[in-house]
Amino acid sequence: VRLSGVAWEDPGTSALIVDVPSAMAVVDRFRRELTPSGRDGMPPHITLLAPFTPESFLTAVRIREVRDVLGRFPAFQFELTALARFDDRTLYLAPEPFEPFVAMHGALVEAFPEHRLHGRPEMVPHLTAASGKMTDERRIEAVRAEIEEHLPVEAVAREVLLMVRDEERRWIARSTIE
Repeated sequence: VRLSGVAWEDPGTSALIVDVPSAMAVVDRFRRELTPSGRDGMPPHITLLAPFTPESFLTAVRIREVRDVLGRFPAFQFELTALARFDDRTLYLAPEPFEPFVAMHGALVEAFPEHRLHGRPEMVPHLTAASGKMTDERRIEAVRAEIEEHLPVEAVAREVLLMVRDEERRWIARSTIE
């Protein structure tokens, strides 16, 4: 599967994520307002691999291959314990423990080496709370203060969602991988 020419915004782009519904009440309004993926319907999540296989190549065999890789990982509990920043524009929640996410990402990259995460040398597990045009420090601190009031957020990683951008560029869950 070739990824040349795959743009994150294009219909048919896919991603493998750990859905974190317990974070919805804490971050959803910020994600919908302050993140491009949140505005496009992506739920609060921790990304395992994105972009993944273009939708036109998402056959039953490909989805079974993903299930075979992820089936080796049992469900586990984690907490979103602290806020951090990647840069001046991205505020995220860090999961503890983070190692199971790194292990799942590593297994996926080993199975699908053409899908390395944006060329980054290593995966940093995170749940993006706000990004993009977050250049106003007072706004960032207000978002930070409101989210921190609700930490930690307890969660269970029990399934991975295969998300796909539809023709309207909205994210939809195509498959659930348990």
